[in-house]
Order: sequence, then C-alpha cells, then structure tokens
Amino acid sequence: MTPMQQGSVLVITVVFLVMAVSAGYVDVYTDADYKGYVARTEDVRVDYCYVLCEDLNDTISSAKWDGLPEKTPTGDDAMISFYVNRDCKKHNIWWRTKTQSDDDLYFSSNFKLDRINDQISYFMVWSTKKVKGIATIQCIHEELGAKEVLELVIDHFSIRLLLPIDNVVAMPTLLTLLLITTIFINAATAEFSAEITFYRDINYRYNLALFEFTKSNRCFNLACGDYKNAISSVKWSGLPTSASYDGSSNAKVVFYVSSNCSGKSKSYSTSLSGVKSFVDEGINDAISSFMVLESSESVENGSTSLCSLSRVLNVVANGTAAEQR
Repeated sequence: MTPMQQGSVLVITVVFLVMAVSAGYVDVYTDADYKGYVARTEDVRVDYCYVLCEDLNDTISSAKWDGLPEKTPTGDDAMISFYVNRDCKKHNIWWRTKTQSDDDLYFSSNFKLDRINDQISYFMVWSTKKVKGIATIQCIHEELGAKEVLELVIDHFSIRLLLPIDNVVAMPTLLTLLLITTIFINAATAEFSAEITFYRDINYRYNLALFEFTKSNRCFNLACGDYKNAISSVKWSGLPTSASYDGSSNAKVVFYVSSNCSGKSKSYSTSLSGVKSFVDEGINDAISSFMVLESSESVENGSTSLCSLSRVLNVVANGTAAEQR
C-alpha cells in the first residue's frame, strides 16, 4: 500500500456537468469492512472507465457507493465492476448497484475474498459494458483545514481539485493537473459538429430554423415559438453514423411527438441526409422534440430548448433563408 500523509485524505473530483442527469459516487477504502477511508469519486458516469491514480492503485480492500443508477435503459440491473487489468477489460468482479438501496445485498466489504485485494486499478458502472471513454482520476492530498479550490469548466464538463492553501506550488501544480485531466476528458468524450434544418413544408420548403449542435443523447425540445407543431420536413449534416450501445451499430436521429424526447416517435439512420415528408410517417406538424442516439437509447446529456439557441434562420417567401444573429 502507498502510505498516506497523517491527517489527510485524497480528494478526487472529476465532475461531469450534465443537465437533468443525476450521478452518484464511489468510496474506496484501504482495509476490509470499509475501514481506512481514502477517497471518494463523485459524479460517476455510466460506461466510463475510471482509472485510479498512483496513490490508490493496488491499495483498495473494500468499497461502497450511493446514488448510482440501478437500471439500464433496457430495464436490467445496472452493475459496478472493479478491474485488475487495464482499461476496464478482462478480469473483474461485479456487484449490482442496487446494493445501495437493498438490505438483502452487500457491498464489496472485502476484496480479499474475491482474490483481487490490493490489485484494483480501475472501476466502471456499466449498462452496456462497452467503454464509452476513459476518465483518469487525479489525486491531491487535502490537509484538514484551509485549502485552495480551483474549478475549470469546459463545455459540459468540470474538474475541481483542492490543495492546501499554504502549498507554495499549489497553483502551478493545480493548473498542470487541470490541463492534463482536461486533455483526457476531451479525448474520451466524442463530439461532432452538426447542423439540422427544419422546414414548414414538405420537400424542404420554407425554412423554419437552422441549429448547430455537438452532443448526442441530448434532448432538444421544439415545443416553443414558431417551431411547435410546425415541422413537415428536415435536413441534417455532420451527425455521427455509428453507435456504441447494445442492439444497434448505426446512430439514429429520433423525432418525438411529446416534449422531453418521450412518447410516440420515428427514428431514421443518420447516414441519410434528411426526411422529405413527415406526412407519410404520421407525425407531420406534430414534432415536439428530437435526439441523436449514439451511446444509448436514453437521455444522457440533459435537455435544452431550441428557442434558447442563437443561430436562427428567417422564414422568407421563396423558401431560401438569411442568417440572423
């Protein structure tokens, strides 16, 4: 085991700021039966492989968790796995996350019984068991008492690290760690640059709006302003074409009759360029939201209203459009 400083614990925070998506935490201990508490990893995301830092690697003997999702999008039990091998592959021991709320089940109180004591290097909460990205945990010693806090927000991710305020190298070290962690997170998070244009009439006539976006599995609500129940055709470009969840290898764009990407819907392969007419699909002038499915069939990255986005096209009589800002 790596010896810890007297009177200190490890502060670990890799925070994913996702609107309307709850996330839990995982506590790890250097001794069995939840003794020797050393660290908490907060805002744990599903299907991300968490790599333990050097201070924690091969030191863990027990673990607890709370607030983790208990069901997968298909209704099966969600799992948490602890791995010896790199990148959350091969040998692992798993538990159902519902242990956190079921008195009949137990947490991982002693990894020695599972023959992986002091060998754990990674963990993952999974619903598909396909790794969507790698989250490399940075560990900083926090002396009990005063501390320096710096938070960096990049798009929808935030990294928060803490250092003793009397540490003369705290800020340069912190900035370096933030930069490294940001690189890892950006590399692990697949983004794209897409456009979608909505039309009031079939065959791509009479522009309603052009929107740019970069996230899949985020619900975009249209039940507002001029867009509510007004869409008859749509074009898109720049969408991802492959998916990474069970049951599908092709990404899809889905249009919903109800807000918040729920209820009756029609889905289309993103390899297409658009839908000429929603009349034959039975959802003409009835679309209230849409979402691109890439990593699962559920909302993972929150929701937003397109009425709040800034790039909108004017509707003009001949069906062409001029951008306004």
